[in-house]
Amino acid sequence: MSTSISAWAVETAPLEPSVADTLNLERLFYANDQEEICTEDAIAVLTAQLKAELFSASDLLTAAINVCGSLANELALTAIKHSSMEELDSVLATAFDMATPDAYQTLYDTAYNRGLDEASLITAAILGGVDPTALAPVTAAGDASDNLTPLSAPTNLGVGGGGGGGGSISAN
Repeated sequence: MSTSISAWAVETAPLEPSVADTLNLERLFYANDQEEICTEDAIAVLTAQLKAELFSASDLLTAAINVCGSLANELALTAIKHSSMEELDSVLATAFDMATPDAYQTLYDTAYNRGLDEASLITAAILGGVDPTALAPVTAAGDASDNLTPLSAPTNLGVGGGGGGGGSISAN
């Protein structure tokens, strides 16, 4: 029989900061009999621990993904949504490093919508090993994937033909 740590237990009895080593952090995401709890419980545990602010959000995210790698994208998104603004850039870099490429744009957009400035977004992408130019938000002009035909110069400007007026200038 497998018992997992409930979100309620984590919210009511968070660990003390003195046990913040990686092994103890990873234990947060294991059931009592050391089986993985890679379900919604892992997301609830991460959310509760982020709100308790006893551990670094990046450390929590790393521990959660180390235990529940199958939920890497969901855990990364949860960490971005619930981490403090002070830690958001480092959490985003960790998320890029540990999530799968198909989640990168969602992670970037979520951090952008939370108000992370452009320089921090770019730095986090670089630190996480992601090309930041592939993640830029869509602008009013559209994104790079829009297939727009460039404008060409008009073919007949009337240059060199004298303007086609002809006739004479009257003194009147």
